Amino acid sequence: MIRRLYQPFADRLGDRLGTTFTVFFQDELDLGIRMPMWSARVPEEFRRRMGYDLTPLLVGLWRDIGPATRKLRLDYTDVIVALLEESYFRPVHEWQRAHGTLLAMDQLGRGEPRSGRSLYADYSRTMRWYDAPGNDDPKLQEPRRLEEFKVNSSLAHLYERPRVWNEAFHSSGWGVTPAQVLAGVNEGFAYGATSVSLHGLYHSTRGGWWEWASPDFHFRQPYWRHAAGLWRHISRMSWLLSQGSHGCDVAVLDPAADLAAAPAQLTGRVQAAPEDDGTPGPPEAPEYALRIIRQLVRSGCDADLIDDDSLHRATSSDGELRVAGERYRVLVVPAMRWIRAGTLRALARFVDSGGFVIAYGRLPGVIETDGDNVLADLGIRALWGPPSPGLTSEYRHSGGGLAVFLPHLGHHAHTDTTLGTDLLNVIDRHLARAVRTGVADLLVTHRRAPGFDVYLVVNASDTARTVTPELFARGPVELWNAEDGTRAPVRTRRSGERTEISLDLLPGQAVVLAAGAGPEALPVSSAEPGSAADVSTVVATPQRPRADRRTVVHLDGTWQFRLLPTMDNKFGDYRLPGGPLDPEGHVLDAVTTAGHTPVRVSYGPRMWWLGPLPPGTDSAGLTDALRALPPEGPFNGPRNPVESLGPDIRWRPYSFSERFGIEKDPLLADLQTGPHGLKGQVPQEFIDLGGPDEVPVGSVSYLWTTVDSPDGGPVRVNAGSRAEYSVWLNGAEAVRQTEALAPASFPPWGVPDYRSPQRLAEAAAVPGTNTVLARFVHVGERRLRGHLVVESANFPTGSPVPDDAPPALRWWAGEHPALRFDPAPGRRPEWTDYVLTAPPGLTGVTVTAYGDVDVRSSVAAPDRVRVISVPGGARRVDAEWDRAVSPTRPLRLRVRPDAGYWGGAVFREPVFFRCATGVTHLGDWSHIGLAAYSGAASYTRTIRLRRVPEGRSKLSLGEVAATASVTVNGQVAGTTFAPPHAYDVTRLLRLGRNVIQIEVTNTLANFYSTLPTPYVLDGQLRSGLMGPVTLSHGDR
Repeated sequence: MIRRLYQPFADRLGDRLGTTFTVFFQDELDLGIRMPMWSARVPEEFRRRMGYDLTPLLVGLWRDIGPATRKLRLDYTDVIVALLEESYFRPVHEWQRAHGTLLAMDQLGRGEPRSGRSLYADYSRTMRWYDAPGNDDPKLQEPRRLEEFKVNSSLAHLYERPRVWNEAFHSSGWGVTPAQVLAGVNEGFAYGATSVSLHGLYHSTRGGWWEWASPDFHFRQPYWRHAAGLWRHISRMSWLLSQGSHGCDVAVLDPAADLAAAPAQLTGRVQAAPEDDGTPGPPEAPEYALRIIRQLVRSGCDADLIDDDSLHRATSSDGELRVAGERYRVLVVPAMRWIRAGTLRALARFVDSGGFVIAYGRLPGVIETDGDNVLADLGIRALWGPPSPGLTSEYRHSGGGLAVFLPHLGHHAHTDTTLGTDLLNVIDRHLARAVRTGVADLLVTHRRAPGFDVYLVVNASDTARTVTPELFARGPVELWNAEDGTRAPVRTRRSGERTEISLDLLPGQAVVLAAGAGPEALPVSSAEPGSAADVSTVVATPQRPRADRRTVVHLDGTWQFRLLPTMDNKFGDYRLPGGPLDPEGHVLDAVTTAGHTPVRVSYGPRMWWLGPLPPGTDSAGLTDALRALPPEGPFNGPRNPVESLGPDIRWRPYSFSERFGIEKDPLLADLQTGPHGLKGQVPQEFIDLGGPDEVPVGSVSYLWTTVDSPDGGPVRVNAGSRAEYSVWLNGAEAVRQTEALAPASFPPWGVPDYRSPQRLAEAAAVPGTNTVLARFVHVGERRLRGHLVVESANFPTGSPVPDDAPPALRWWAGEHPALRFDPAPGRRPEWTDYVLTAPPGLTGVTVTAYGDVDVRSSVAAPDRVRVISVPGGARRVDAEWDRAVSPTRPLRLRVRPDAGYWGGAVFREPVFFRCATGVTHLGDWSHIGLAAYSGAASYTRTIRLRRVPEGRSKLSLGEVAATASVTVNGQVAGTTFAPPHAYDVTRLLRLGRNVIQIEVTNTLANFYSTLPTPYVLDGQLRSGLMGPVTLSHGDR
């Protein structure tokens, strides 16, 4: 591994390795084998290391073979772990050390004990060789991965590793805001993370069609220009929380030995619960170890997971268990059936020195007894005292130490919440914890640095609240601002050695408290300081506001508004081919006598769909009747064979886009498809008739449409599906697949593969309209998907498409496209009004459509209109206004589509807007024609002050989605990426005219809402300055 993977970096980078190139990251190591692991070396190494022969006892890994069973299993595990360490983990670690680089990781199982044993024999003992142990923390919409962070941060604490890795927030969606990122990283910091790697910096997004577990948090996001403060916060916190050593009162014993003593599973399976010893309804150690940690931490009591090796090498003195800078005062044994003999001795030493041990759920046995349980039982009794079955017992030792047994009283005796409460009650009865929060979901992590202590306090609840944590503090307490590097005093109340701090915290907010820090404790830099039509307000301010009086002016009404595009499409990141981008409109209201119908650009009816018809329907007779339908279609012919099927059976339009396939394609909506999102291509199966959870097996669906062949002649019917199907052209069978194909998947992800053999048949088309009928049988195991096209027989099927072409269905994208389907032949659609909202400041619009287009605003007709024919039969209409149309107005496109183009299919491209400065009210951009706009915009307002106010003046923006930067009279007031969006503007205001400019950015979710990505999640499209915007004077 070193020779093939790592050494080439050293050979090529030279002295830049370890200086410029400093970190390697290993993701999800899979050794390719599972416990019980085996190789030809194992018997020999076992005999050499353990002194006896494993081979005749091998069945003991799975079955009880007598008194030595558990020791055999433990010895086997120790040999396997040693071989893994010596053969892989330790040499790689030593190579990294020798070259000055760090090896970070996110491993399979993420520290869960059973998975850790199955994958790596012993997670703690193998993962301790990483310089930055860590885990991924996906989906900001879900709870943070507390347990995984605590397992991996504990390894860093106990083995003095410099960093704890947070591979942050994959699959959170394109609309994640910096405020959500901030709250997420703050919580991760509270659980021990000290290095943040935001998931997903893509080299290319291929016209928006390539992603991997989105989002990309980096330079493509509109908010990037405002996020410097977020990166400063993350950088400072990562550095600060890596200084000194971690401190907490409680350690929970790693249950690895308990798992090692349990029977092995068949290779490849995660180890099941240990053998039943007859105890009614006991908890299991692997699960309860992490549940205990979760509940303690969420209750404000930080805790580590301590492995046996660390416990064995620890020293015990003055009631503290000391190892690698940690000084634990409480050790919890989590419902373990078995512990090592060395662990029992270490617990006894700890209690003899005045330490505090709690056994939860059961008292453990000792593994290495060789059947002599008497001595082991004596050791357990000497530690916890005489047994009191089912009762809590407390046994005080002569040296002042205490051993408590907290029994489990049945499956429901301890919920997750009461488990933490009961443990904390026991702990608090006997010692004063270094940190007490008094409320749930107030997280505190402590670092001891030379000369001062640092406490990170995080409000992990979803509400703002005032909290009063207590801590032991040496000297004065300061509040350190990780965003701008400043420090300030904080409200405190002292009682003896304890200090109570009063804090007002927003949801997800973190503060850093430094205790005993002198002026030189940490280098601190000052904060960086983060023109228009005359929309103005006159503000009267009191000359001398009283200290108890506060004046608030609401800056509602209209604001000057200008778009500030941020999406650089030079290399085709968002649209192919590369080039400038304008704001786009994708959804229009089609106005007819029947009302308003929303349509999406490019998508429209191309076929009629009948079904799915329930199994047992007389499909043979129905098929014959449908084959005989005239070209006028199901509704216009002399008879409608569907009427006999009953009133609930109706033809319905089947819509798709000739470019992008199925609107909101259910295949692409699956997060695992791709996998993890779009992969640069449109699925060629544009027929989707439902899945097994929607349609009974054996149901039948029909599709009917027509194609036009002006001169008739040879055509090729091209169809494919994994279902049973038949296709008829003009009533004559052209293609048939008599049996469904077995479901297929893409290895190694198991993503459904709907590709199928193309079945081709040449036929003779008649001049003019030709009917096409297809019949599909639902097989039920997967979705019924497929394709069906009629091509000219004079050209190869699926004519080639250039590599740099935008992703599209290839059937209609090449030089020789397939014939177009028309569900209503002989009818040209009537003139139809399509209405959409134009953004403020509209000066121009481009419409590319298959038909005649008349562009009108509700205010004025355009001053210039130019029509250009484009390849494929569409026309591009460019309309321009000399004066900007503002505020927001409806834009009416009166269109006479060409034959065959119905609904949104008449529009080849989105409607493109060109805008100058306009005016608007505060609110969501989706209400002003910018639902699909990702970028920035400026809001400008002029106010006039009759007097310069005394006291502080504050500009508050209210709700912002997602970030804001404010200037007053051309001077930067600040940039905010999270609430509260408030700015001290005292020194920036002046007598008379004052210009306030607010630049707001959103996220890429709005742009990606125009693509079939699964990564635009609910609530992620909200964008803009919602307000209310207020200017207040006399603030304290």
